[in-house]
Amino acid sequence: MKNKIVLGTASFVNNYSIYKKKITLKAKEKILNLMIKKKILFADTALRYGKSYEIFKKKKFNKFNVITKISGFKNINDVERQIKLFLNRTNTKRIYSVLFHNTKDLENKRGELYYSQLKNLKKKYKISKIGFSVNNFESLNKLIEKYRPEIIQTPFSILDRRILSKKYQKLI
Repeated sequence: MKNKIVLGTASFVNNYSIYKKKITLKAKEKILNLMIKKKILFADTALRYGKSYEIFKKKKFNKFNVITKISGFKNINDVERQIKLFLNRTNTKRIYSVLFHNTKDLENKRGELYYSQLKNLKKKYKISKIGFSVNNFESLNKLIEKYRPEIIQTPFSILDRRILSKKYQKLI
């Protein structure tokens, strides 16, 4: 397992943090510049996070490996539509990783179609890795064997270290 530090950008536009303060553009740039200096070049964003991704339009920040999330499909074409929308809004030509944001999209009867569609779009849109984000390990247990993702996002903190258990180390 590779260890990566990834900047979550949900709080760039939402009152997502415990501080409930809006982060200024200057502060966002300061954070990203520090990350570049420390060679931490991974950032997580999503269209659902409002315009948190827009800072990556700036040329000096295009070296980041951006992970984005897609969700809420009405039909199979929405998978590609959301990828195109993200690329257009960030003015970039590649995405490090695309994750399914909501596991319900994969657990429903069309889940295999959505995952297959994303796999088919990997080369076309220069996506390095595909996978999913989970909020609970019950979903992870159900989905990991079925889809064999290249990347997953799970809860992890000082208090919640379940992903490091032997059970999951064998799977990832």
